[in-house]
Parts: sequence; structure tokens; C-alpha cells
Amino acid sequence: MSGCASTCRTASPGRSSARTGRRSWGRRHHRGRGGTSPGGSPAAAGPALDSRILVWQRYKPLTPTEILSLIPQYHPLWANVPADDILWIDDLACHGNFRQWAKITYLLHEAATTPPHPSYSRDLIRALFSRIDPTQRHTG
Repeated sequence: MSGCASTCRTASPGRSSARTGRRSWGRRHHRGRGGTSPGGSPAAAGPALDSRILVWQRYKPLTPTEILSLIPQYHPLWANVPADDILWIDDLACHGNFRQWAKITYLLHEAATTPPHPSYSRDLIRALFSRIDPTQRHTG
């Protein structure tokens, strides 16, 4: 940060910090001194700027047992849904992926709070499936 401090202080009020950062990056004596890397090391700044993802995390899909114990606790919308339906939803759309469960929970909450306030049904879930992936037909 110290290499950029003088440049950032002299930037005019109308200029964005991104523009100031681009100007200072082009100067040889400023390269590698930006605060873009978590450790502050110039070596780590390059890859972080290239991909914006420092570490990829891989997760195993949730098992059916984990789904049945976690999802009803995750949101009150799932508390009274039959276990067979939760496994059906996981099999057709979520595949043990918690992010997919978050998407379908959001869509179900949106549907439940929008008039005419439909109650839970497999038909409603099929309609939500089409919003998650319109290329798939869910007739099961």
C-alpha cells in the first residue's frame, strides 16, 4: 500500500480509485506493491489478479441422510414437507448441492409470499424446477 499512497492522495476527487490503481500499476516502481493479495506478497498478486479466485474448494455432495437431517432445519418452508418429497427434489434438481437447495428455497419462498400464496405441492415444485433449468422437463 505504501507505494500507492502518494498516488492515491494526489488523485483528483472526480477520479475513481480503479483508474488511479491502473495508472500506478503501469509505473515500474509501483508494481507488486498494491494491496491486492491477502499476504501482501508481490508473487501472490499476479495469479489473484488473473483469476480472482485464490483457492478452489471442492465439496462432496450431501448424502440422502444429510439432506433429510439438514434441509428441514435449513428453512421453515421445508419443515413440514414429506421426506419422500425432499429426496425427490434432491434427486431431480439439487443432487446434494447446497447451493441448488438455496436456489429452490428462494424460489419457493418467493412463490409462497406472492399472491395467490400457493401451498406446497409437487406441481409447484415442478414449476420451480423449470425456473432453475428451463431446458429440463420434470414430469416425475
